[in-house]
Amino acid sequence: MFRDERVNIKSAREMNRRGLPDSSQAAFAFREKRFLLTRNGKDFWPEAELPLQQTHGLIVLDADPHDLERYLLTVGHIISFVPFADYHVGSKLRFSPDALQIKYLSDAGAIQVSRYRLDGEEPLEWIDDQP
Repeated sequence: MFRDERVNIKSAREMNRRGLPDSSQAAFAFREKRFLLTRNGKDFWPEAELPLQQTHGLIVLDADPHDLERYLLTVGHIISFVPFADYHVGSKLRFSPDALQIKYLSDAGAIQVSRYRLDGEEPLEWIDDQP
């Protein structure tokens, strides 16, 4: 599906990296200056597991593949993001069917998270009390 939209994507299997540890996959993507696309947000989203300084970019696909409609909606969100990827180098992005979270380092060096609702034509930022 990504390739149908001309997204430059390579799988772990194509790169002979299938089954390697998460840390090895992340280090490889960093060296190759590639975004790492994963459904495994629990092991890549926390800073203790993958610090922002050690990623070229992370995209978490946070949707159940058994719910095909919502899964494909999330994939569509990711595909529409690709032309803007260069603006998010060094960030972590978590896409779900109805939301996007972007974790990044502020100019002051603090970790920030911006949250967006994806429920219409344009994403709307919302702010909550969580750090």
